[in-house]
Amino acid sequence: MFKIYWIIVFIFIVFFHINETKASECDPVKVVKNVNVREQANKFSTKVGYLEVGQSYNVVNEENGWINFWYDGQLRWSYKNGYLENAELSCVKIYNTKTDAVNVRSEPSKYSERLGKAPEGSTWILVNENNSWGEVWYDSKPAFIHSNYLEEIPKVTEKINMEVTMGYNNGYYGDSIDDSESLFDDMLVFINGDFVGEMVDTVNITLNVDPTIKNTISLIGKVSSFGEVTLTEENYQTNSVYIPLNENHGYAEWANMSVSSITENTIDKNFSSFDISFSHNELPIDIDENPSFIIELARVDGREINLEKQPSVDISHYFHVVDGILTPKSFDEFKSFFRSRTIFGELTLMVSARGKEVDVDYYGEINFYMDAFLLGGKLNPPPSNSNVSVANVEIEFSYLLNNKKLVKKVITDESGSFSIKLSFGNWSFSTEAVHDGKKYFSVGTITTDYEHSNIDVNLLTDVDIREKVPFFTMPNTLSSENDLLDFEKDKNYYERSDFEQSVDLCGRNFIERGYLFKCSHSEPLKEESENVKSSNASNESETIQVNSSEENLVVSDSLELLVPQGSKKLTVNQYLYTQEYPYYVKKQSAYNDTVAVYVYSYLSGVLYEYISEVNSIYNDFPTWDSQGVAFYRYTVDVESYAKYDNFPVSLYIETKNVGDSKRNTYVAANLAYDSPYIRVRNLQLKRNKKATKNSEDTSDFFSIPKSGDANYYHKSVDIELEIPEGYKLSNLDVILVLPDETEMQSVFSGSNFTQVGDTVEGLKLTDFVSQLSDTTFFSEFKYKFFAEAENEINPSVIIQSEIYYSKIFQPLWKVDSITPRFGVRDAGGDGWSSYNTINWLQSYGNLVPEINDISGEHGRYIGHKTHKVGTDIDAFLFHNMIGGRLDIRGKARANYQLLEKYVINALNGDAYSIDQVRLWVTKSRAGLEELAQLSSVIKLYYTKGYSMHQAGINLSSGWINSDRNRKARCFWQGIRLRAFALVQLQSYL
Repeated sequence: MFKIYWIIVFIFIVFFHINETKASECDPVKVVKNVNVREQANKFSTKVGYLEVGQSYNVVNEENGWINFWYDGQLRWSYKNGYLENAELSCVKIYNTKTDAVNVRSEPSKYSERLGKAPEGSTWILVNENNSWGEVWYDSKPAFIHSNYLEEIPKVTEKINMEVTMGYNNGYYGDSIDDSESLFDDMLVFINGDFVGEMVDTVNITLNVDPTIKNTISLIGKVSSFGEVTLTEENYQTNSVYIPLNENHGYAEWANMSVSSITENTIDKNFSSFDISFSHNELPIDIDENPSFIIELARVDGREINLEKQPSVDISHYFHVVDGILTPKSFDEFKSFFRSRTIFGELTLMVSARGKEVDVDYYGEINFYMDAFLLGGKLNPPPSNSNVSVANVEIEFSYLLNNKKLVKKVITDESGSFSIKLSFGNWSFSTEAVHDGKKYFSVGTITTDYEHSNIDVNLLTDVDIREKVPFFTMPNTLSSENDLLDFEKDKNYYERSDFEQSVDLCGRNFIERGYLFKCSHSEPLKEESENVKSSNASNESETIQVNSSEENLVVSDSLELLVPQGSKKLTVNQYLYTQEYPYYVKKQSAYNDTVAVYVYSYLSGVLYEYISEVNSIYNDFPTWDSQGVAFYRYTVDVESYAKYDNFPVSLYIETKNVGDSKRNTYVAANLAYDSPYIRVRNLQLKRNKKATKNSEDTSDFFSIPKSGDANYYHKSVDIELEIPEGYKLSNLDVILVLPDETEMQSVFSGSNFTQVGDTVEGLKLTDFVSQLSDTTFFSEFKYKFFAEAENEINPSVIIQSEIYYSKIFQPLWKVDSITPRFGVRDAGGDGWSSYNTINWLQSYGNLVPEINDISGEHGRYIGHKTHKVGTDIDAFLFHNMIGGRLDIRGKARANYQLLEKYVINALNGDAYSIDQVRLWVTKSRAGLEELAQLSSVIKLYYTKGYSMHQAGINLSSGWINSDRNRKARCFWQGIRLRAFALVQLQSYL
C-alpha cells in the first residue's frame, strides 16, 4: 500500500455512473426481537415456529415487509420490520448431496440426533465452524451440517463504473497521450491502497468501486505526479470528482533507502545517528540540496502519530544535505523531537528528494519500530518444584499493537536473568519449560511505560496456580533509562471521568449472541469422590470475572476443571467489556487497556490464548458492539489428551488499566467440555423363532399389555454401542415413550444384560409387568435408550450416553375386556388389535357377534395370513343356533353343521327348518348390511358353503352366494378394517 504525503498538485477529472444493484444469494438478517414463523406471508397463516433474539437466517425473498427464508427444511415467513435487521454474516448453500438433501444434526457428529434435513440448494447462515462441521440455525436450534455439503456464497455488492479522465490545472488534458510526454505515461491507479489498473498511453480508465464503503482513489505516475482524493456524497450526487496532482514534470523513480541506526526494522531510543541515504541499482545516489526535499514520519496503521492528532509529521526542517546524504542539522534538537511526544507502534519514514545533477526525483520508504525501553528480568522456578531449571529458557514477546506482527525473543542466562529492548505499548509474553515430563509455563501482558523496567517471571504449574501464585510481578522502578517519553502529557490531554458503578458481566443478557452466559449460578467442579455425570447439563465450569482497577495493576483470576476421559472438545466462552468504548477506542488513544484469556494444562501446555488490547478490538475480531461488549467462543480439540484418563485444565484471565485508573475493562470466561458419552450406533430387532413363522411377522408391531399383565412371547433387540476407551457399560435404561417423547412405561433398567464387545445382545423389549391403565391406548410409540458407563480405573466417574430413540412402532392392544370372545385362545393371545380397531370396537362392537381371532401376540403368525396388523376380526355367525357357551372348541363348527341340517331339512319341506333358515338369512343380511354402511370397513368375509351331498340333496361349493371360484369351509365371518384411516367402503361380499 502506498502512503505518500509530500507531493504537489495536478488535477484529474473523474466521471462515473451507478449500475443497478445485483441481487445476492447472501442476504443475512439477525433477530433483534422475538417473532413468529409462519407458513405464508400474513399474520393469519399457520404458525410453525418462533425466532428468538440472536438467531440468524438468510433471506431468499421479501414481500410486503415479510421475509422468506429456510427454517426447518422448508421455506417459511417472518415479519421483518422491528424484528429482524440486516447483518454482516457469512452464507452457505447446500450442494453435492446426491440425495437432494443432507442431514442436519444436533451436534458436530454423524452419530448425534438428526434434527431434520436441509434440501439441495437451500441457504443458511454459517454461525461457526467446528472442524469439518458448519454450525447453522435450524428450526430455532443450533444445528450442524457436514462441511462436505456446504458451499460458501460470495457476497455481491453494488458497484460503480467509474470512468477516469486525467487533467491538470483544473482543465482537460486531452484524449490521448504519446510516448514522448512522460507526465501521464504509465499512470498507476489505486483504490483504497490496492492496485486496480494502469493507464498506458491513454488518459482514460474504467474502475469498479463499492459505494457502501469509504473509497480513496490514488494515482501515481513513474514521474513525480501523484494525486489522491476520498469520494464524498457530493461526488456521488454530481457523478464527478477532481483529484489534485502535483505539477513537477521531472522524471521520478523509487530507490532503496537506508537509515543509520535502523537495523532489522528497529531503532534504539538512544540512537546516535540518523543519516538517510539512497541507492539505485546498487549504486549510491547523491541528494541535491535544491529543490527542497520532503521527509515525513507516520504510523503504518494510519493512527495519529502524536498528540497533535496529525496523521503524519513533517520533519524536513530538522535535516540538510551533507555529501549527498540527508543528516540532522542538530542531532540533539532532532532527538528531542522523539522525547517530546509519545511515538509508538510501527512507524514509516517517507522521503522524496532530487538526485544531484540528474533530472530525477527519488522516493524511499522504510518501516521501523523504536525500542524505547530496556526491560530487565529474572525467570524463577515454580514454588512447587525448585529443581526446575531456568537456564537457557526462551521467552517470547509479542507486540499487541499491530496484531503481534512484531515478535522478539530472548534466552535466559544460567541464573535465569535476561534483558530485552521493547517498543512503547502493550506486549504479551510466554515461556515454557519441561521437567520430568511435566510442563511449567508463564504467560501475561505487560505495558512498557515510564514506570516499569524490571519483571520477575514465575514458571508455574497447576499446583502453583491453585495457590494463586502470580505469573509475573513488575515492581515500579522509575529510572532515567526509561524516562524518555512524557506520558503525563498524554494523560492530561484527555478529559477523564470517574465511573463509580462496576459492571457485572454475569448479570448482562447475552442471549442475542446465541449463548446464555452462566456465571456464578453454575456449579463448580465436584470432587473426584463424587460421581461426575458427564451429561450436557452439567459439563460447564463456573464463570470467573475480573475488573481492571488501578493504573497498570494486573487483575487476574483462575479456575480448574477436570475434563472427563473420553471428551473430545473443550469450549472457551469469553466476554469482554470496556468503558473505554466508544470514545477512546475510536480515537485509538494511548489509553489502551489489555485483556488476556488462557487455557492450559501441565500435561499439554497452553491450549488456548487470547491476548489483545481494547483499541485493537475496534478493528480486529471480535469487534466491540455498540455497548462496548465483545463475545468470542473457541473450541479446543482435547481428544488425544483425554483418551486414556481424565484431563485437568486451568482457565486464567486477566485485565489491566493502562494509563489511567478511571475507565475499566472487564473480562469474564468459562469452560465447557463435550461430555464423553456412549453413542448408540444401531438397533436390530431379533426374531423369536419359537413364536413366529415368518420374519416379517415381527416387523413393527408390539403387543402392549395392560396393568399387571405381561407378554407371553418376547421381542428382543441387539444394541450396537460405541463406548469410549477406559469405560465399561454399567447401566441401561429402556423406556417406552410416545412420539412426542412422553414417557409411558419403563421397559428395562439395570445391568442384567448380555454384552459382547460393545454390543448388548438379545435385550428383551417386552419382558416387563405393565403399569398402563385399562383405559390407556395410543396409536404409535418408540423406545428411548439411555446408558451409563463407569471409568475402569475410577468407578465413581460415570459417563452417560446420548438419548437415542428408536423408529416409530405400532402397538397392538387386547380386546378381551371390550367385547365377548368365542373359541379357544392361542398361546400369547389372539385378540391383539390396532389402535383404530380398539376405537372401532368401542364404537361399533355391538354390531359384531362374539369375536374369535384378531391378531396374534406381536402380530405373530397364528394360521391366518391376514392376521398380522390387528385389523382383521373373526366373528361368530349372526345367528346362534346351538346356544350356550361359545368359548369351547368346536362350537362354531357345531353351529354351522346345525345350519347344514336345517338347510337340508328345509329343502325337504320341514317347516321348522325353513323358519330357522329364514331367521339365519334375515339376521345375516341385517348384520352384514349395517357393517357394509361403515366407511371404516373395507372388506367383509362370509361363509360360502362347501359342497354337500346328503339324503338326495346336492349342494355345490359356494351355495350360500354366487362366487364359485373359492372353495371355502368357513364357520365364521370376517371383517377387515382400515388400519389408520376411515375412508369410503371399497368392497364387501
